[in-house]
Amino acid sequence: MTKKITALLLSLLMLTALVSAQAADFSGTWYLVSIVNNGIAINPAGSTMEITMNLNADGTATNSMYGEDDIPALWSADGDTLTVTVDDEPLTFTMTEEGQLFAEYEGSQMYFGREPAEPDFIPAAEIAADSIASFDGTWTITAVSVYGMIVPFASMAESGQLGDVSEIVEISNGSVVSFDSAESVEGTLTDGKLVVPSNLGDEFAQTFSLLEDGSLSITFMGIVFYCDMAEAME
Repeated sequence: MTKKITALLLSLLMLTALVSAQAADFSGTWYLVSIVNNGIAINPAGSTMEITMNLNADGTATNSMYGEDDIPALWSADGDTLTVTVDDEPLTFTMTEEGQLFAEYEGSQMYFGREPAEPDFIPAAEIAADSIASFDGTWTITAVSVYGMIVPFASMAESGQLGDVSEIVEISNGSVVSFDSAESVEGTLTDGKLVVPSNLGDEFAQTFSLLEDGSLSITFMGIVFYCDMAEAME
């Protein structure tokens, strides 16, 4: 009996080793689900960074990028390593423990999964303010929308990409203290929005908009900052 059990265990071990040695199945569709650049993890969902790889069983492939024509490619596998070649430039992927494909490209780390990424944050619709006092309160910046990508403010701040910008915005009857300013500036209610002009020109003005879910957005130099109410002004 002992010999039979030992033989059975050895057979199971050999079978496990054989399964582990088999090449991973890379064929099918892979979606970019995360890209890390300068320490900032970016979710590509809903942005111009959406990338899809379609790997056909015959070794041919197509790469699809947001707003661009499909690009033909070739792929090959060696165990748990995948190589995708586009325009004679190979890019090597490895399989992570989570079943994602990982590659480094021009200093960025990319992760592809079998399912498309879901947005981490979807801004609510804008609403027109009834009065300038509707903006009053202390607000905390939670997310930043730049180049079509929405990134947590904390990630941007930790990377140093925002300099000394503070996450706290204080508004009282049109008087605003925001970003790296230590002094308040006066804004006016224009078309249901609070607009703070700049001596440097309209492109440097700050536009504050109320959102349906009670949050706030600030548009400044083409970047949108999303804020949650931290404390209502008494």
